[in-house]
Amino acid sequence: MTAELLEQTTVTTDATVRSQRAERLAVMAERRAAERTRELIDLQRSRPELVSAYAPADFAADALRWAV
Repeated sequence: MTAELLEQTTVTTDATVRSQRAERLAVMAERRAAERTRELIDLQRSRPELVSAYAPADFAADALRWAV
């Protein structure tokens, strides 16, 4: 009985750890995406000649312009 309980606890703990790690990775990915977007927009502000040179940067700038 004790071995079964220990095994169930271990499996539950492993699943919890995996779930927490997955959540942390998702948050980190979201932060990286936001950071990249911010950097692209800062670059466009500082170097206006680059506008229309990189479509993802233009898209990010337009998205923020409409979101604010």
